[in-house]
Amino acid sequence: ACQWDGEFEPYLIDLEPYINRDNWDADDIIPSLWEQSGKWAGKIMGIPFSNTPQTLAYRTDLIKEIPDTWEELFVILDKVHDPSKGFYGMAIPGVKEQLSGLWMCVHWSLGGVWADEDWNVMIDSPETRKALRIVKRWFSYADPAAPAWGLPESDAAFLNGNAAVALSWPTLAIAPNGDNPEKSKVVGKWAIGLLPFEKTGLSNLSSWDIGIPKAAKNKDAAWEWIKFYTSKEKQLQNFVEYSILPSRKSVWEQPEVKSHKLYPHKEASDRGALIWWRIPAGTMSETIIRDAVSNYVTNQWDIEKAVSYMEEGLKKILGEYPPPEGVKNIEYNYVKSRIRK
Repeated sequence: ACQWDGEFEPYLIDLEPYINRDNWDADDIIPSLWEQSGKWAGKIMGIPFSNTPQTLAYRTDLIKEIPDTWEELFVILDKVHDPSKGFYGMAIPGVKEQLSGLWMCVHWSLGGVWADEDWNVMIDSPETRKALRIVKRWFSYADPAAPAWGLPESDAAFLNGNAAVALSWPTLAIAPNGDNPEKSKVVGKWAIGLLPFEKTGLSNLSSWDIGIPKAAKNKDAAWEWIKFYTSKEKQLQNFVEYSILPSRKSVWEQPEVKSHKLYPHKEASDRGALIWWRIPAGTMSETIIRDAVSNYVTNQWDIEKAVSYMEEGLKKILGEYPPPEGVKNIEYNYVKSRIRK
């Protein structure tokens, strides 16, 4: 997974000589994706083969389209939310391992960042507080059990017809099963939507890339396999059979992709999707974020304690595990360059 690129890079070879030798069609890989999944500090350490920005699923018989702001979406949910009938505005995977990524989507969409490009922590901000309040408000539209839900429970609630919006990864269960009458009660009444744009339209990224270990005994054979698995033909097959979203621009233009219910992910990818820090401290930093978000939305901490915990925790982790020399925080410019005036 791309969030570990920075940790794995020392153990992987640079693929650029192979790319140049074979005149491999690198221009077909989505550039903004590759910068976050497979490239590290000027080195091509992997080729991305999946490209999944965070999206949502919604009921088309209840919601015409997803608006640009969360406040506008809450107005819509007020009209359909009816817990007395077992129907909720939102199905949320509320366990902290999932909720933190959703919070990041909101935070980045508001123009918030964790740190500047030189890793000076900036998370004590109005955007952080607003994102926390938005995510906490989600639960007023959710099943009371939602804080304990993972992706299976959130997806099941939506497929069972018990929610107007599902904040999950629709590629995993909703898209494969949504129009199967044996597994869904919302056949023909759902679609994939983008998260509210707010200021930047950014969402969270899930991507995987493939590299070659320095210790590999047959690097040429490994490269041939990478070319096969990341080829246009294989990516199209993976999309059709397994809902794996392509990293190649050309595959997104294929008729069977453009006509598919998953195609809105193309717009989400074009808007921009961001992975959290890929430095060695990245996973520990994400754990700090998830603990703060979870404790705030479940009323164990107030908002100032949550923000303070993030601020102090990120500073401590960066001090203990500083980024490699010369590596900048791409999150900062990625977010700030996309703010819509």
